[in-house]
Amino acid sequence: MRSCSYLLSHLLNENDLYQDHYFSCQGICVKNINEWKNRNGLSSLYSILPKIFNFDNYTPKLDKLAIIAVSSWECDRKYTNTYQKKNMVGEVICLCHQQDRIIRLHHQGTFSRNYDTEEIYKHPDILINKITQLYNQGYRHFLYIAKSPYSNYLNITGEDRELYFMSPDIINALKINKTDINIYPIFFDKYYVVKLQKINAASLYIQDTTELTQLVNDKADASQRSLVFFNLFNGITVGNDKSYNGVISYTTLLNIYNDTEHEKTIFNGLISDTDLKKDILNYLTLFHFSRYEATPTRNKPISLKLDPYQNLIGDNSVGALSMFKHSNNQKIEFNSLAFLTEVRRFLN
Repeated sequence: MRSCSYLLSHLLNENDLYQDHYFSCQGICVKNINEWKNRNGLSSLYSILPKIFNFDNYTPKLDKLAIIAVSSWECDRKYTNTYQKKNMVGEVICLCHQQDRIIRLHHQGTFSRNYDTEEIYKHPDILINKITQLYNQGYRHFLYIAKSPYSNYLNITGEDRELYFMSPDIINALKINKTDINIYPIFFDKYYVVKLQKINAASLYIQDTTELTQLVNDKADASQRSLVFFNLFNGITVGNDKSYNGVISYTTLLNIYNDTEHEKTIFNGLISDTDLKKDILNYLTLFHFSRYEATPTRNKPISLKLDPYQNLIGDNSVGALSMFKHSNNQKIEFNSLAFLTEVRRFLN
């Protein structure tokens, strides 16, 4: 039931132009329900609703930013050859600077489409169409977030295909007929670190532009290809051990695409100490706060969500939960999301 709820929630959130309806799911054990469980369950259920952030002393110069996260899951493969079909899934988050110091964050919908092995890493039309729709709505800056499928590591020393969703073919396809578009390719990783000293904060972000710039300009390290540019810390601990805290690190790619203008875009938006970078990282931080799923209290204020991409990427993602074992052969799995994606495509 949990898997079907995640699956239906993802499909019902799909919208071609505007997100008029919002769908989410949250399981609650009614046998042991109490006031706090009820409030936390409702907070989690309605976390997808639009959020408004009001600042006292901060006015961003960036009017619009779109965050697009993508992943994939295998849905068909023959053992006799390397041909595969994959189900590509993603979601879109939009942030808009409104009047005064108000920033509005809203969910722009999810998407899914089935592709063969080659097409998904070269010309995924569902992703291209999403970028084009947002571009026509006035968006010029896009945080493009992915994680390499089937691996925690990104291979950037071989063929373009090993870049997966960050391949030059996809980046170039997204930029066709959009001369002023800015796409920032980003990977992320989540881990826990030892807390060496007490930090009196529920959340924290870390950036050291000086050290990053020195690393980029280091001629002795000409092989540098990926760079951590942003770290977010929250107060989540591992079990009862207070010595560890959760961290999410964001990494971007440099000197990969053989495109001078694209490299400048990445450097100015994510590496160099600019107002644009400040706005982008602040917007990204707001996205983490918007996914906080517990009810805030006086002793436990709102903290950032360590992994706001868990619905798309990871063991509890919609792709993973959509895989069902065959009743007669446990080695065969049925991808229900890929199947219903095809059903939806034919119905449309």
